[in-house]
This record gives sequence, C-alpha cells and structure tokens, in this order.
Amino acid sequence: MMSESEAGIHAKPIQVLVTCGGGLQGLTIFKNIRALEGLRAHLFDSNEENISKYFYDHFFRSTPLSNEERYEEELFTYVEKHHIDLIVPATQFDLRFLSDRKTSLLQRFHCKVAVPDPGWLEMLLTKKKSHQFLAERGFPVQPERDPSSCLDFPLIGKPIHGWGGKGLVVIRDFEDFVNGHYAVDEYLWTTYLEEFKEYSVDFSVNHRGAVSLVLTRERLSVSGGMALISKRVESPASFTELIKAHFGHPAFSGIYNMQFVSCAEGLYITDLNPRIGTSAVLNQKMASNPIAHLLDFPAIEHDDPVPVKVVRYLEEKYLLEGDRPNHDRSSASLQIDSTLEAAKREGRAESKKEIAKELKRDGFSVGQIVRYTGLREQEIMNL
Repeated sequence: MMSESEAGIHAKPIQVLVTCGGGLQGLTIFKNIRALEGLRAHLFDSNEENISKYFYDHFFRSTPLSNEERYEEELFTYVEKHHIDLIVPATQFDLRFLSDRKTSLLQRFHCKVAVPDPGWLEMLLTKKKSHQFLAERGFPVQPERDPSSCLDFPLIGKPIHGWGGKGLVVIRDFEDFVNGHYAVDEYLWTTYLEEFKEYSVDFSVNHRGAVSLVLTRERLSVSGGMALISKRVESPASFTELIKAHFGHPAFSGIYNMQFVSCAEGLYITDLNPRIGTSAVLNQKMASNPIAHLLDFPAIEHDDPVPVKVVRYLEEKYLLEGDRPNHDRSSASLQIDSTLEAAKREGRAESKKEIAKELKRDGFSVGQIVRYTGLREQEIMNL
C-alpha cells in the first residue's frame, strides 16, 4: 500500500480520470484529487465549453454517451494511452455504461472503476428498490404511500429513476393528485415533511470492499440541491454500523452520498446516491478523502468529529484572449513531464533555466516554455 507522500515522489504519477465531469460535480472531485500529492487529474466530457476543463491537468472532449460504441472506443484508447489508474464518474449519466465495463477495464488496463457492479447498481438507481433495500436491512426510512388510497396528505413523489432533485412533486390533497394525472408506479411516494434538519452522509467503498470513514455533514444552507454551507457533525452510530455491514463488499465499490432528515418523528433516510455529492469537498479538513480511500492510501481518518464548517462559494478565473485551457496543452504537458523525468534521472534540470534548456532542445515553443517555467521570453531566447 502506498502512502500519499510516497505517491508524491513516485516516478509515475497516479492518473485519475473523471468522466462526465464538466460541471460542478467534476470540480468537487477535482478538489479531492488536488488535495493529494502525486496525482494527475484527467477530464473526459462531451461538452467543448465547460467549467472543469480550466482546472484539470488534461481534458479530452469525448463523443456524447448516446453513441456508446464510439464513446467506448475513445475511453478505452484514452485509458491505455495515459495509463489511467482510476476512473471516477461525476454524475449518474454514465454509471451503467462504466459498471458494464469495469471488469474489462480492470483486466485489460489494470484500471479500477469507482462504480458498483451492474446488479447492485441497478437497485441503487431505482428509488423503490433502494428504498426497499434500506428498509430490509434496518435503515430508517419513511413508509411508502399510495396516493390513490392514502388519507394522509401532503405527499412527496420522487421519480423512481430520478436524481439530483429533478421531477419532484408535492401533492397537498387528493384533488392535487387527480388533477396532476400522476402515474402512481412511476414515483416513490412518502409523507411530505414540513419541518426538519437535513444531513448528508459521505462514504466510499474501495475495491477490496473496505468502507471509509462515514462522515456526516449538516446541510445549513442549500441552493439548487447543493449545500452551500455545511458543518461536520457526529454520525449516528447505527448508520455507521449498518453501512459497514451492508456495503462492505467489493461489488459495492464506489463513492456514495446518502441524505437523511431529522424531524419530530425521528431520523429518515431520504436519498441514496452511488456517486459523489456535489458539496462533498472533504480532504484533510474533514479528515476524509474518497479518492485517497479508493487508491488505498493510508487513512487520514479519525472518528472524532471535528466541528468544521464548509462554505462553498463562486470564484472567478480570468483568461486573456488567446489563453489556452489545459486541454490544448495536454499532449505537450505529457511530453514535458517525460522530458523532465528523463532529466531528473540523469541528475539534470535543477533550475528553471536548465529546465527551459531541456524543453528548448526538445522543440517546445518559447510560449510553451514561458507558461511552464515562468521565465521571460528574452531569458529563454538567450539560452
């Protein structure tokens, strides 16, 4: 097992590829990757213009997932070419696709995929099935309701294949249900709670079936389904025990976000997602990092809850006309890395100017060398 410090000095950095990660979910994973030493962050997304590409080390614009054959060809080629060690999906868009191919990726390229096995994944992606799974294993969930025969309103309905808060409906009375023409079987119906506190539970399961620290955050301020302000709190002991008992298996490998509420009636789990939570920027400040756990790094975790509050906020990145995001430099960056590694093995490239000399000999442009070393153009031209 390799430590984080050992990874930082390892001759071959660990390569982590994030799929469908052009949005905020991709940035959440990126921040967890960047908190570790010795990792390279790769982004695989079908949108040419996206937020994450301006931060990742490398970006590849993929074919849309709807063209599965082409998408698979591009993904497998990229994994092989860049020696990807771990694939982490940012959203639910390609979970089934990756799950169906995780065995092949591991056997052919020794690349792990942070997604549960197909049978379990299908259960987790179907709200009625996951609700039943949790109930049968002792997790606290609300009783399922049938609005066509229910006398207690209001009810909330969640689309059985929905995610990210999309498609939720609230019906205040039977008239609402009739007028809405809702198909009962297409939703998971439970009692709508008016007053409650909301929490997120973050954990991961690595490819040996080991469960990480179960970390709970109170969601203090929420906008668009994302916790803008959250605070670490003590995890309910029963949740930790149940999660370790029923998710501690290699078939469940992946990152999880579970949500529960605390109300007058008690605690109820309201959602279980086999993917990272959009607000789950954890790392050392929260004493846990899902990427580190998936890579088998020694745990930085401890069970004593540190009362850390996390505030998510917008920050601007300004680009001058002509500036190129990282994906335009990805091939050059890999060549630069190769040049520097060779120079280090031979005991050279100890200063910026010596690095620049190496890059100049290998045919890199003055502009590329300026961006990489920070030297002025005239300094480089005089070498």
